[in-house]
Amino acid sequence: MFKVGQNLLMILMLNLLYPAVLGSIFYSVLGNLQSITVGKTEAISLVMMSSVVLFFSIDFLYTSVHEQYNIAEFLADVVVLIAMFNAFDSVNFLVHEPNAVRFCGSLSVTFTVFVIWDIVRRQAIGPMFTKIISFEIFLALAFFTAAYYRLPLVVAATLSVVTSFMMATIFTNFYKDHKVRFAHMLSSRVDLALPSASTEEISTCPPKQEDSLPVEWAAAVTKPPKEEN
Repeated sequence: MFKVGQNLLMILMLNLLYPAVLGSIFYSVLGNLQSITVGKTEAISLVMMSSVVLFFSIDFLYTSVHEQYNIAEFLADVVVLIAMFNAFDSVNFLVHEPNAVRFCGSLSVTFTVFVIWDIVRRQAIGPMFTKIISFEIFLALAFFTAAYYRLPLVVAATLSVVTSFMMATIFTNFYKDHKVRFAHMLSSRVDLALPSASTEEISTCPPKQEDSLPVEWAAAVTKPPKEEN
């Protein structure tokens, strides 16, 4: 029962919440294309928006291969989703003026959650733990510093570009080290909420009974014919 509950939490996160947030991101862009303008601020904001989508995608893939997923990790993912959506919205120049402080503050929260998450799951991460945790701590502090000192938009954009490149590199190496696990978990994702039958359960199932004739008919068929005089 507890295992099924964990699976339902993952289904809720991967099949409902992640698509809902990503859909909201695309809707906010596509629904405001008529107000698009071209300029330096808009180009910088577009780079930052693209980096958030990349972070979002990597986090989705990382979450999808967890063999265990409890309520605490579910809540952590909810916080990350809210923070990343807030980061995207803060620089969505199609809707309002970009806000570098809000962008950096949201990503600082995101990477702080990543640090806590990876410390809890350090055994599952394996030999890359030290590299990943150091990278995430650096980013959490860097984005916090940029938000605290209200550094300009170009600094936030530079941080997001560097972060995108480093996250993509680290995730690629992580995928190579866990390729079999990725393939196994992704192939079984459709069966998350359905407990599979064990070999014992299958072997103890009663055999299917063949349809039999009614008793009267069986008696008539098996009754020997009368001998003629």
